[in-house]
Amino acid sequence: MKQPSFIFLILIAACLLAKTSGAKPTNPNLAIRQAAEEICMQLPQDDSAMGLIPLTSNQANLKTVCDILTRMLAARLVAHVGERFIGIDGVDWRDFPTSNGLLSISRAKRYGSALRCKQLLTGRLSRVKPHQPVQGTLFLWDVTTGYLDYYVEFETILSVSSSIISAPVPPGEADPYHLKWKGLPDKNLACLALDVADVNGDGYNELIVAEANRIKALRWNGVGFDKPADLTDVQYREAESPITDRERRTMLSADQDESDRDELFIASPPNITWRIEWLEDGSASISKHSPMIVAYGADFFIAATTGTNQSGYDAHSTVFFIRDATGNHGTQPSALRVNYHSVASRILNANASDRSGEIVMIDSDGHLRTYRINPSMARLLWQTPPLFGERIAVGDLNGDGIMEIATTLGAPAERRNGEPYDQFVVLERRDGLYTIAWKSPLLDGKIVDLKIDDSDNDDRDELILCLRNRSGSQIRLYAATKYLD
Repeated sequence: MKQPSFIFLILIAACLLAKTSGAKPTNPNLAIRQAAEEICMQLPQDDSAMGLIPLTSNQANLKTVCDILTRMLAARLVAHVGERFIGIDGVDWRDFPTSNGLLSISRAKRYGSALRCKQLLTGRLSRVKPHQPVQGTLFLWDVTTGYLDYYVEFETILSVSSSIISAPVPPGEADPYHLKWKGLPDKNLACLALDVADVNGDGYNELIVAEANRIKALRWNGVGFDKPADLTDVQYREAESPITDRERRTMLSADQDESDRDELFIASPPNITWRIEWLEDGSASISKHSPMIVAYGADFFIAATTGTNQSGYDAHSTVFFIRDATGNHGTQPSALRVNYHSVASRILNANASDRSGEIVMIDSDGHLRTYRINPSMARLLWQTPPLFGERIAVGDLNGDGIMEIATTLGAPAERRNGEPYDQFVVLERRDGLYTIAWKSPLLDGKIVDLKIDDSDNDDRDELILCLRNRSGSQIRLYAATKYLD
């Protein structure tokens, strides 16, 4: 009985697909948004869950497109369905095969039962010729009956390289970002955090690298980074017990005392901030504070604490570390109620008058979230599916005046000979939404920190990251392709 029912279902679907939507080619964000909105209008008005099986195609060259459009669709469904949405991560989808997006009645029932949802969404992509629009169809299945309830067609124009969906780009610039420079692995450098700052007030940025108990200042010399003669290494902490001496640091810079020299703030779990400032005579001022500072806004910091053996910050630990009119410091509890791995050290749209701004963070489940926050309020602006890792940075990489987001993926894509392989993505804001604009190649090592700033003093921001493996630490710069010489 399974085969006849499946054939019958295909015939029904074929009849439905005989009518065309007449939709004009559009960009991926708009196409996915419209398709998601039409699907969500068909959902029952109750608390039943909805599952999404990743889009498929019988064309090998659309595999990457299926993956990225699936993630874009998942992000839109999260906004509509919320916690009732069963996403695309944490499940081995090889156990849920479809026939180019179609399901038999028995499969629809079985998959829905396994995923504990009452509505199941599948889809497929196709393209007649390489330079023509991609045709997509979404199928909404009722799990109780196993029947096809609804379908939506869409089409979109895509520019696809090995790992990217974006607007069409000029010939020769298929990738919007490229590796600009990388140093040799250094066994004598054990990088835990990095930042870019003008620590001596000469108008030029230095690259600051934090190790377990000291920091180094490096300066771009035209072909690479070397140690400037006027800035010595600084020992910033005493030895700690093995319990608290773990490989986790957060570093940020700010000219809080208005001395025209950036101070460094190094957060060391569970509850310590080291403040370091190079003085005019070349010596360094070092002081120890609590709590642990993780982000900086206009005349305020966001601070947090973490348990000794924890890898992230809990919802009740985040506070505002503020300075009043007399210069005294104090703390106020934050309304932020989410456990998180990391927060971008730069606060967007920071306002000193009410100590507000937008923070971008990765929560403990891997969601990328943006909040509007001040000491008494935290409002979630948007979030993605759980795709990402613990490192995140914001900055204007392509010079368009809009902040990009760089973050690591949830887990190394592969391991070879016991060594971790890591990867990061750059998200750009398009049509009001952040989407993945570029995915880096696999990197031979673990990304321990990344920032977006002008590290080589060419008046253009780069993505700076530190990669660690058995050969030591390695610094890399990535830049917008249009900025490469």
